[in-house]
Amino acid sequence: MSDNGAMVNPRHGLEAFLAVRRSNQAISQKIEAGAPECNDIINVEILHDRSHLNLRGNPDEVKFLTQSSKILGQELPLVPNTMTVGEHHIYWLGPNEWLVLSADTRTRKFSSELRDALKELHTSVVDLSGGQIALNIDGPEVRRLLAKGCTLDFHTHQFRPLDCAQSGLAKAVALFGRVDEANGFELVVRRSFQEYLLMWLVHSGREFGVKIQ
Repeated sequence: MSDNGAMVNPRHGLEAFLAVRRSNQAISQKIEAGAPECNDIINVEILHDRSHLNLRGNPDEVKFLTQSSKILGQELPLVPNTMTVGEHHIYWLGPNEWLVLSADTRTRKFSSELRDALKELHTSVVDLSGGQIALNIDGPEVRRLLAKGCTLDFHTHQFRPLDCAQSGLAKAVALFGRVDEANGFELVVRRSFQEYLLMWLVHSGREFGVKIQ
């Protein structure tokens, strides 16, 4: 049943999911076909199986922090422009806002549990999975590639593990996260910018070589 009370055929949801996946695969194949062969390959993986939950609440309320951490199984990042990594990738977006990336199959469970646990507080839990996509970009020259379209300083001493930031990449708004100490970044962008951004990465990374997975 939908939020407005109308009955929804579960098959329609499955068909929509499969349609999105087929579209993503077609985009990847088309873009990868134009990528040159190169030694220093930058790998771009489209993370189809991630859910995107936007969580808002007052970090000064102890119940909000304790209940959120209990349900998610990890702490919310409270330091600006940082993230926590565990079962989920949780990004700090603002003083009272976070993005929770997790396995797609857990979205409904976590969103329902969060709403129930926080219903007495001034909070918001919104599923953004249909409007966003996450990418993992990894390779020895990934910082040089990202620097072509973004003003952030991606030097390893400036953009450290578990740092995150929102900025522009080419003409797309993106959320950048460094999830570990390797040469990789996680990017979150609007789904409508996916094809454009992948094409930009391939075109701008021709000197390195970009492989879409």
